[in-house]
Amino acid sequence: MQNIQIRAATADDVPLLERRCWREKEEEMYRRIDAQGTCSIIALDGDLPVAQLYLRLYQHGHRAPGGMMDGSWWADFKGLEDDADTEMDLPDPTLVLGCWHVGRVLLSDGSEKEAEQYRGRGLGIALLEGAMSWCRSRPEIEALAAKATDSAERSYIGWVGGLPLSAYEELGFTRLATFDDPYFLAEPERVPETAIAEHPARFHLVRWENA
Repeated sequence: MQNIQIRAATADDVPLLERRCWREKEEEMYRRIDAQGTCSIIALDGDLPVAQLYLRLYQHGHRAPGGMMDGSWWADFKGLEDDADTEMDLPDPTLVLGCWHVGRVLLSDGSEKEAEQYRGRGLGIALLEGAMSWCRSRPEIEALAAKATDSAERSYIGWVGGLPLSAYEELGFTRLATFDDPYFLAEPERVPETAIAEHPARFHLVRWENA
């Protein structure tokens, strides 16, 4: 990853960031920066953001308006929060990791394009490590949480925009629960045939303590 810089996004970065999964676009980005210090961890090739990992403060009861295809689905723990047998154990405040966008860039005319040359270079893990590093500099944030995929197949994690359980465990995350996501169960036809996974609706709630 020579010449690639990983850091937290600032308000100055917002005009350059891709916004595919931002429901309210720039307004939402600026609001998160004001509320939690940043909206994303980004990877830059020079001045060009080439990868982005969304961050959102955990809010009990949050529901994604667009379901599984909504950018805020990652912070929606429908089912888990209502399951008496599941211990969420997410302190306040906890930051939830959103979707990864690696190799998707915003062009000067406002359009977005895929930049395949940035994929398969470890940027996904680098963004996760960047999120952990940023949290260490902000002791008021007690934990990071995420939905880890059950499948490690590249075609699946590339489509869903996440990382598999093994990637989190290698960096010290603890698995709190394994569950079948109700949004995926309700609309299995929305998972493309090219996204190969034995259990596409299965995810793992993981947590990392900012000790």
